[in-house]
Amino acid sequence: MRKISIILAAGAMALCTSGYANQPQAAAPSAASGADTEQRVELSNFDFNPKEIHLQAGHAYALVVANQASGGHNFAAREFFAAAKVEPADAALITDGEIEVPAMSTLTVHLVPAAGSYKLVCTHAGHAFLGMKGKIVVE
Repeated sequence: MRKISIILAAGAMALCTSGYANQPQAAAPSAASGADTEQRVELSNFDFNPKEIHLQAGHAYALVVANQASGGHNFAAREFFAAAKVEPADAALITDGEIEVPAMSTLTVHLVPAAGSYKLVCTHAGHAFLGMKGKIVVE
């Protein structure tokens, strides 16, 4: 009985490992794969943190925009969103290149950015003047 158990265990092990070297490699992350790199941006009273966001062109990201303030803000980067490939399910979160983020809430947009340097601002009245602006650099 012990011989049979050893033989069965060895056979099962061989089956599990025999095709391992020939397994296909995981695909590069895409906006639909769920393997996006998270890039968090916090919005507070008249500030973006970080002010300069660095991303890699062609890499999938989950852009997490968190408004920590008691009032509304937006994440406006028209050229950035126009050039990026945005996950269709998240496209409705972007209107005219802006994501409106209500007070004390977080929104996530899955996208693949295109290379370039893009302006980032909050377009609410006076917010950019008070310092709520930044830059998105995609290399």
